[in-house]
Amino acid sequence: MVNTKIFMEKTLLNLEVLTVNVYGVGGTGSHLVERLGAISHALRVTSGRSLDVVVYDFDIVSDSNVARSKFFLGDPGFTKTQIAVSRVNLGYGVNWRAANPVSNVIRSSNFNFLCTDDTKSRLEYFKVLKRLFRNEHRDQKPYYIFDIGNDRNFGQIVMLDLEGKLADIDRKSKTSETEGTKSCAVDNPFLLQDLFINDTMALFAAEMFYRFITDFNLEYNQVWINLGMMKIITKLQWK
Repeated sequence: MVNTKIFMEKTLLNLEVLTVNVYGVGGTGSHLVERLGAISHALRVTSGRSLDVVVYDFDIVSDSNVARSKFFLGDPGFTKTQIAVSRVNLGYGVNWRAANPVSNVIRSSNFNFLCTDDTKSRLEYFKVLKRLFRNEHRDQKPYYIFDIGNDRNFGQIVMLDLEGKLADIDRKSKTSETEGTKSCAVDNPFLLQDLFINDTMALFAAEMFYRFITDFNLEYNQVWINLGMMKIITKLQWK
């Protein structure tokens, strides 16, 4: 029988607080954190549940981050996590945290969003999360990864389970990373990446996550978005 849906891990179904880690708060991550704030508020209002989020990124906001990322003219000079977390805490009345840059310790979290600029760093996080999955108690395990990557005007979101049931993408494909596209923290990022590609990736990742934690299932685990062609493709792929 062919599996046509992903069903949420049973140990997560009755949790009042879902834990979330976000790795990278640049172009995509800064938009995503704000959308996670909206999700947490919606959960609290509709079901009494909420999200507990920790954000990992030790970079400083620069002038080139303004507009494409969720940063404004007064933000350069502050750490990205300071801005992203304090804004959501103030706006939604939560108590989310920025990771301590000294400890370099990653906590175990039910859901993990990888929003870094390159595949190499995302694969390093994969290794850490797999190790946590093997070592943590069942109700504290990190179960899911949302891997988000983009190029100039296209990108992908891949949802993976750490039990290894869901298939990953081809990491050697040009569409699997930002190969050939510099980081958004360059002198003129508007010439290298479309203005709304990161915001779009964050929006679809947030929608995918919200659908999963409210319906407890999904009919896809991979989303491909091409803004240049206004085209969206989804698929469900098992190993």
